[in-house]
Amino acid sequence: MNITELFLASTQYAEEQLRSKEPNPNKIVDTLLTLAQQVEHMLDSCCEENGIFTVNEEDVEAVSLSLDILDDKPGYTLTAAGKAQWALQKCLQ
Repeated sequence: MNITELFLASTQYAEEQLRSKEPNPNKIVDTLLTLAQQVEHMLDSCCEENGIFTVNEEDVEAVSLSLDILDDKPGYTLTAAGKAQWALQKCLQ
């Protein structure tokens, strides 16, 4: 099972938890850790040739799916780091 398939297995539950009014802090942290692992895997498996870096499409899709799960703060459009910070703030309230 590749990293995309592993992530997709938990995507629906994680998305429900993150979008609920009382999200499960453990799922938020799990989602953020999965995102960090996906980015690490993407960077480890990228190739460099003549100063141009190439990443696998499935790795980009996995990272993108993780970021899509994380909500934007109402009234704001957040960067990836901002989404992670907002998710953590929601679970620490």
